[in-house]
Amino acid sequence: MNTITQKDVNVVKKKLKLTKNSRILNVSHYGCMDGSGASIPIYNSFDCVNYVRAKFSNVDEIARKIDPDKYDAVFFTDMSPNDPSILKDAKNVVIIDHHESALINHDPDNMRFVYIGESASILSKKFISKYFNTDISYLDLLTKYINDYDMWIDPFGTSWHFNLLHYWYLKKDKFTHTKFIKRFANGNIGFNEEEKAYIQLREKELEAKWQETKKTFYHLDNLNGALIFGNDFVNELCHRLMDEYGFGIVVNKNPRSFQASVRCNAEGVPIGDILQELELGGGHDNAGGFNDETIGDFRKNLEKLCTHLYDNYEVLRA
Repeated sequence: MNTITQKDVNVVKKKLKLTKNSRILNVSHYGCMDGSGASIPIYNSFDCVNYVRAKFSNVDEIARKIDPDKYDAVFFTDMSPNDPSILKDAKNVVIIDHHESALINHDPDNMRFVYIGESASILSKKFISKYFNTDISYLDLLTKYINDYDMWIDPFGTSWHFNLLHYWYLKKDKFTHTKFIKRFANGNIGFNEEEKAYIQLREKELEAKWQETKKTFYHLDNLNGALIFGNDFVNELCHRLMDEYGFGIVVNKNPRSFQASVRCNAEGVPIGDILQELELGGGHDNAGGFNDETIGDFRKNLEKLCTHLYDNYEVLRA
């Protein structure tokens, strides 16, 4: 079964005797609703948790700085070291991830669980429920909506509204994820009036941004793809371009940060694995990302990616 099982959890139980008072470090995916959602079962189960947010580009650096002996357990949720050897000797590290590029870490006998069939939020909920033998079904609907968005099952329905609120709470919280976790920790998914008003505002802003994007996107040389620049509505704009223009790949460069996002719907092109292979980043089959220190680095890395795709994936050639 491609999910967390009782057998998996029993492996952890034999090695780690955790209680509500255990000292926990939670390293989770920065800027991602699933990264925040995967932290909620941990937040609800332990009183002493330190949170660290990681990206594909810096997770190894973060992992190298961790002293596992300071904690009773270190949970990586929705994020894993790109180099599995970094924490191979740590006896209290639990990985709960679902990215295809993280499958190199999958080692259930050593508490490394990478199951790609569902979101890290659902995997984390299952793990906590089985470990403490407790009913946390009050999180079922919340994790379903997170799963729908993160796995791109129903990305523009209710799940999209939750993603809008995730970013809203991130801004309110100076991008530390805590407000979103606290807001939805009890599984209350009914929106208040302020949240409803914000969603309506963002829907109007998305439509305006889409009209602008249609006039300003660039074609990728030799590829059936596009390049856009923006720090907002990344998923929505990338997928609209693919849906309406037939692009197989869209790259979004955030001009306000070092981050670039890649979305791909071409069959047989596992973009997350490709980014990892090129030592740029990582992600899923259809979504990934990489970081650059300068715009010059971005150009070089984009050229590296596009050249690799052209040389190896005929389906993406223009």
